[in-house]
Amino acid sequence: MPPESIEPRVEAAFLNAFANAENYLRRILEDLATDKGIVVRDALNIERIDAALREIRTQMDALGYRDAVYTELNGLTELFREAKKEAESKGFDKKWKEEFVATSRHAVRMLLEGTEAELVQVGNQAAEDVSALLRRSITGTTEYKDLIGSIQRKLEIKRHQAMTLAVTALHSFNSSVRFANAKEAGIEWFRYRGPDDKVTRDWCGHWINRIGTAKMFENTADKWGRKGQPVPVMTWRGGYNCRHRFDPVLEGEVDEHVKGPR
Repeated sequence: MPPESIEPRVEAAFLNAFANAENYLRRILEDLATDKGIVVRDALNIERIDAALREIRTQMDALGYRDAVYTELNGLTELFREAKKEAESKGFDKKWKEEFVATSRHAVRMLLEGTEAELVQVGNQAAEDVSALLRRSITGTTEYKDLIGSIQRKLEIKRHQAMTLAVTALHSFNSSVRFANAKEAGIEWFRYRGPDDKVTRDWCGHWINRIGTAKMFENTADKWGRKGQPVPVMTWRGGYNCRHRFDPVLEGEVDEHVKGPR
């Protein structure tokens, strides 16, 4: 199961969460009193905004953000199980040392917790950004349409950030687990797989459908537009949001004609 099969489910969950959040805020804002398009600074408006501020972070979770985070974590767990099945089907697991299995489980748990913490932080920041806009709206100088537009833009930025983080985590997690499994089993060669289209990075284009060792891939880490990216090749491939993967190549399946980059 490649990460691409999980992406639509994760993206849909975050789209739903942020759409719900925007609709929730619109319902609150529709009740605000305005005068000639300006949000009125009166006791009722202040009370309504104050109530929204107290609830907005909780509402983000209730409206689907927490479910979206769980969707992501479930997807990562599925990838881990698939990587384990791959290792079993190709006989990797017979070469695993007992301490590696324990270490692997611990590392996976830490990766899951790290991803959850990062996504929760994005959700909290979205709530904080919207809260700041709502607080400023009670000055008596904010135009209603500007307030709506500003909230939409803030939510759009955070939605994009959350989805990019989630999709990148799917691919980097998948790559990390599969590479660790193969390396522990003594596999040296990997084939670089994935789409070759107009958005493919130059570095990836040089390696697609080619095979190499970890050292060979790492030796090209600063070539073909990848220079300056502070992330390891065997985890992040071409860089953030990369759609490609390393497939282990078993002994006897190494084709001399496709060794190394183009």
